Amino acid sequence: MKKESRRTRETVKFLKWTRKFSGWWTLICTPGDEHMDREMMKLLIQKLADKQLYELIFVLCMVHRNAEFMPDLSQYFMRELLLKSWETDPEGVIRSMITCLT
Repeated sequence: MKKESRRTRETVKFLKWTRKFSGWWTLICTPGDEHMDREMMKLLIQKLADKQLYELIFVLCMVHRNAEFMPDLSQYFMRELLLKSWETDPEGVIRSMITCLT
């Protein structure tokens, strides 16, 4: 019998989650869904984190990147990550900015 891989276990966990929460899975994957708002985004992020479905948090944010409330999240992370990066490597931050604009 073939030994079950870690990736297989994670996939089974994910598929069981989508079966149990098919409505949320549809909401995660549907940009512009009328039910998606700031509170639903917070709820979904928390539920995904609780189940350690971290990759889906990034999928959720990308799918709904054009939602009216997402610039707030993006700006917050940019400021926080910029501050942390600047504290340890300001020259690296400047190099990254220049590289990104090239």
